[in-house]
Amino acid sequence: MEAKNRTVDVIVEAKNLYTSPPADPWVDKYTSLEDDEGYASTFGEPNSNFETGVYKGYNITWVIKTANPKGEDKGYDVKLNSVYHNPTKGNPNFFDSEELYPRGNPKEITGTITREATGEIKSDTYTIYFAIADEKGNWQNYPLDPKLQIRRPSS
Repeated sequence: MEAKNRTVDVIVEAKNLYTSPPADPWVDKYTSLEDDEGYASTFGEPNSNFETGVYKGYNITWVIKTANPKGEDKGYDVKLNSVYHNPTKGNPNFFDSEELYPRGNPKEITGTITREATGEIKSDTYTIYFAIADEKGNWQNYPLDPKLQIRRPSS
């Protein structure tokens, strides 16, 4: 695979998630992820299985949107709060900052991958923190935990 910048869309059934009891299974039920190559986790699939290949020196951008803005989700809003790599011992942060935040547009976060693929290529989890507002402007926060895999560019 060719090294390049990557984009992941976070698609939220905002009304359904907002009005559900607070619990992790609802997040997977009412969110979907899709990358710029068409790989997707559909609504109801565990987002922890969704993995995006990234490359050192290239950006990854997350963009959030409602699933049905002119229908069921009308009046609801979504925004990204932050993205955080969940580093483990001996496995430092992937990104150019420990935690990434929107820069001007609350529906988009971009970070640069600063690590190179070394040894065994493995996946790491990270957390996307996002929020949904109801029709009255009351916000609720949610976490989403997909995976990234640092890859070596093909020669």
